[in-house]
Amino acid sequence: MRYRVASALVVVVLALAVAPLTAQASPRGQTLDERIEYIAHEVVGRSATGMTVAVVDGSQTEILQAFGHADEKQERRLSVDSRMPVASVSKVVTALTALTLHQQGALDLDAPIEQVSHVAMRDERAPADRAPLSGRHLLTHHAGLAESIVLPPPAGSEDLQRPLSDWLQRHPPVLEYPAVGMHYSPLVAYAVLGAAIENASGTSFDNAARRTVLGPVGASSATFRDDHDPAGAAIVTPKENGFQAAPWPDAAEAPAASLRWSARDAAALLSALMTKKGSLPEQVVEQARTVSVRPHHGGGGHTQVFFENTRRGVKVLEHAGANGLAWLTLIPEADVGVFVAVNSHDEAATEATEAVVEAVIDWTVETERAHPAPEHPWPAIIPPWLPQSRPAIPTGAFQERLFQDRGPEKALRSLLSQVVVTADGDNLLMNGRQLSPAGEGRWCDLAGCVAGRVTKAGLTVFERGDRGMLEQTLTPAAIRDDQRAVVAALAAWAVAVSAVAIGALLRLLRLLRGHRSAPLLAPKFAVAWAAASSITLASVFAIPLWPLLLNASSFTPPAATWALTGLTTLSAVLAIGWAITAVRRHHAVSRRYLMTAATCAVLTIPANIYLLDWGFIPHL
Repeated sequence: MRYRVASALVVVVLALAVAPLTAQASPRGQTLDERIEYIAHEVVGRSATGMTVAVVDGSQTEILQAFGHADEKQERRLSVDSRMPVASVSKVVTALTALTLHQQGALDLDAPIEQVSHVAMRDERAPADRAPLSGRHLLTHHAGLAESIVLPPPAGSEDLQRPLSDWLQRHPPVLEYPAVGMHYSPLVAYAVLGAAIENASGTSFDNAARRTVLGPVGASSATFRDDHDPAGAAIVTPKENGFQAAPWPDAAEAPAASLRWSARDAAALLSALMTKKGSLPEQVVEQARTVSVRPHHGGGGHTQVFFENTRRGVKVLEHAGANGLAWLTLIPEADVGVFVAVNSHDEAATEATEAVVEAVIDWTVETERAHPAPEHPWPAIIPPWLPQSRPAIPTGAFQERLFQDRGPEKALRSLLSQVVVTADGDNLLMNGRQLSPAGEGRWCDLAGCVAGRVTKAGLTVFERGDRGMLEQTLTPAAIRDDQRAVVAALAAWAVAVSAVAIGALLRLLRLLRGHRSAPLLAPKFAVAWAAASSITLASVFAIPLWPLLLNASSFTPPAATWALTGLTTLSAVLAIGWAITAVRRHHAVSRRYLMTAATCAVLTIPANIYLLDWGFIPHL
């Protein structure tokens, strides 16, 4: 009897212990409000101070809720009317503004974009791939624009008041990659679209967006202006005993990332996108909800506003901001839309926003509004305004092209963003995956598909579909930038620097003990070179990562990059000085030491070349 009672108590205790986990993993039976409240409870006050949610069912607002506080000191409550910074969700409004102006006849999205934006671009593509680009290419990230993660100088008040075309003339966009495939351009493409919108509307971008989209749909408080918003939510980051402010770096690319709106504004826009004969032109709503481009690899495609994706087996159209700080998602089958945002880009907070989206999807499935389907490769959709290409077998080293091919970004990309593809009979091997043929120019496994295409200039590009909204079309990596070559050069440099450091330490210890050291080859030059090159290498990685890692609200790339160029030059000069002095003194040292020093010198040559390549940045 005692055994049975004890067993029953254990069962009850375990049931109570796992109840929250069970509710989160299998929330069937809870209302949608309760599921969202549970998720908000898990994140608000821990990884973010506030969360807002809007769920629209058809043209009706199903849920409009705010949780927590708007600031890091938790002194102001967050409300459904508090404006939230939503980062790249801004692009949705920018795209809708461009499409609406096109529908009104004010902006021609099929004309060359340089003509309608008055922005001259530098074209570094192969001659055969230099086809004119239109607004459609920009809206679907198929323009081949190089995007820099070394931010431009902070935008002063005078810059924010000027037309976007003025800003872009001082920071010219670079066309670097063929328009075949997707080359995600999070800032530059939408800045160019913003310039075209300003030119077509005859007013500032913020006014154009308000008049064309935000005002008509009823999002009356939404704005792209960077003015301080004392009543809005502030971006925060968690710290040991609370939160601290973590504002965005100032920038002039308002069309890409500067939207601030409330949950009520988001609900108004979602309602307009759910209604064909509403405040937005019917053709604009159709283009926002119709996939216009889908790559050959069979993954999600793009409307001219949203990315196509599958969640819980249900097709969705969505756009994220700042890796999940905000989500705007449509579930077309259920005619449901959801907006969710937190005021922190902490990983736990951004995971919570996705959890809200998936809770809404689960709700649509349980109410039989949506029906999960097995995932399978989708057929390609290539519109007539995209250049045609032919299938190819993509083997070799391929490089993700999110960043520019210069400076510190080149170093990061070479080390972190390469894919090596080899052939195994008819199959392809990629990062431990074996993909089987699934059609001409396409290979698949359970994780997804890839495809190979040849551009007009004869360049083989590699499309893959396992990166969600940030998936890129990869292009061949130059031999000098191959990850294996870069790692080998850095390893050789580390050996040489270690040898110099150990030698200097041993020499110092001998001097401290009163022993006389044997003659050496320019030890001061060697130590100076090791220190300078180490600082240079650290700076190569610190410069592009500085605003991302430290949440810097201001950043001055020209000063930093010029400093990097100076360090690179100093490192090279010291290396040359070390070599010249060593040659002059070679007769005064032992042959064994001479061979060791010569080996170290040879090992440093590739690293010095890479440091020169990474340190000199042709343009900012």
